[in-house]
Formats: sequence, C-alpha cells, structure tokens
Amino acid sequence: MKWFLLLVLFSQSVIAAPYYRFWRGYKRDHHVKAVVTDGKKTFVDDPEHKMSWEDFESLVNTWLIPATTSCCAEMSLIAYLPVMLPKGKKQSQIHDEIALIVYKSEEAYKATREDKNNIEAQVYGPLHADVFAIGNTKAEKLEDREKTSRSLVPIPFHGEVDLSPKEFNFFLPEAAYDILSKDVDWQKGHTVFRISLIAVDRESLEPLNTYLREMKGKADKIGLLGHTVLVTERYIIEYLNWEDSHAWSDFLKSRLDHSFKRLAEKGYLEVPARPKHQLDTNPLQYEKVGFLQAGNLQFEVGKKPAPPVKHPRLD
Repeated sequence: MKWFLLLVLFSQSVIAAPYYRFWRGYKRDHHVKAVVTDGKKTFVDDPEHKMSWEDFESLVNTWLIPATTSCCAEMSLIAYLPVMLPKGKKQSQIHDEIALIVYKSEEAYKATREDKNNIEAQVYGPLHADVFAIGNTKAEKLEDREKTSRSLVPIPFHGEVDLSPKEFNFFLPEAAYDILSKDVDWQKGHTVFRISLIAVDRESLEPLNTYLREMKGKADKIGLLGHTVLVTERYIIEYLNWEDSHAWSDFLKSRLDHSFKRLAEKGYLEVPARPKHQLDTNPLQYEKVGFLQAGNLQFEVGKKPAPPVKHPRLD
C-alpha cells in the first residue's frame, strides 16, 4: 500500500500543468496622462494625444513586455509568449496583441499579484490600461463586452468545446482550453502561434472537436508537448509547443488534422514564436516584437531581472 501511494503522488507531480492566462488586447485610441490631485497621481485619457500604431508597438515593447518578466519572474512566471497581429483594422474583431502567459501555479500567480511589497506587481494590471482599451466585461450588451481587452483562463479539455456563455467567460460565446493538461517548458522546443479565421458554428464544431481529440490522443507520438486553444464564434487561436521544428514540419505534412485544415482553409496565420533573448547590456532590453511577429521570451525562472522596468506608474 505504501508503494501504491508513493506512485500516485509521483504521477501527480509529473503531470501537474502550469496555470495559463490567455490575454487579448485592443490598442487604445489615445494615450493617457498623469493628473495629480491632493498629492495623488491618477491616469486619465489624453484626448489631444492619439495613440498611433507605432506608439502602440513601442509601448508594448518598452513597457508591457519587460514589465511582465520584471514583476513576476522571481515568484511565479515561467513562460511568456506575446504576439503582435497586423496593424490596422482586422477581420473577425481579432485583437491587436495576444499573449500566452504561463505561471507555475494559480496560487503562485495570486501570491505575486497580491504581494504589497512588489510595487511592480501592484501596477502591472493598471499598466495594461495605459496601453490597451479596457472596457466593461460586465456590460449589459454583448458587443460592449466583446470590445474590451481581456484575459481568459484555459481549462482542461475533456473532448468537447463548450461555447455557452458563463460567468468565467464574461457571458460571451468563447472558451479556452489546455488540451494536454501536463507540465511543459514553453521556453524550450519549437512553439508556433496559429490563428484560424473561421466561423465556428454547429457544423464546424464537430471537426474542431475531432481535431482536438486527435491532438490530445496522439500528442506523444507526434512530438506535441503543449497545446492551448482559444475558441470564439469568429476565430480559433492556438499555441503549440513541439519537441523541435521537425515535429511541427512533419505534422503539417500529415493528415492528422485534415478535416480541420479544410475547415480553416479560408485563411489562417502561422507565426513561429522565436526566442527573444535579453541583451547583455540591459537584462530588460528585449529584442522588439514587431507586427506579425511572436516572441518566446527567454529568462531565468525564479530570478528577478534587474533593474525594474521604467514606465510612468513607477515614477
């Protein structure tokens, strides 16, 4: 009996999955400005200072990306994969910047965000409002909820995609899944971001379910290590982590997802998530992630990059 218990505990530790947050952000229309009232600084819209696409690209790279590792790498962050979509208006209400943010556990994530001594973590949430359009996810009208930047936590996939509106998905017809539900090091291997521009309805849901079931069932055989998916009625986003680029190339040549390829043939975008290394001169000076590029940030888990990233909320 003792050996049985030990084996069960060991198995649980091996398959423990990370805690994911699937972020999607829309560019703000205007910059923000600091206003000091009674010695307290607040940030409000600056209607005279429009945010251009070049401004947006710069702020994501000089504020948001380095702030994520700076505030969270020491206690909880284990991988960070931001993607910049094409600039300008897009099809299917796709967001402008998307990221898979990976923490070692939900408890570690909450501990970081609630740490009053971690000033960077305290302003990390508000910092998003300086770069992205933040609306009301509890708005009465569905279209108002859809217009806001937001994050969704993937749940384990049990064979069926459920797009029914619930509280955790802001009562919107969208869902996010961790297909494999196992431990994976997203900083290693070969990661690909893929977005398929298709209308997801009853007819398309079954081929999608079949595809996801096959990916889960044959993951070990095809070299698939990690697979997270976000599904809406207008598009499907995937992050896939493979043993190496050869496994990804072989998968593309296979017929494993043949029905899904037909489903998505209207158009999909694949962007390899290439490592974005820190420069030796400044640990927070990452290579820029430009439009139509993806980054897989390389950092040492459990160690805080220094010095803290500079942005107005830390002045």
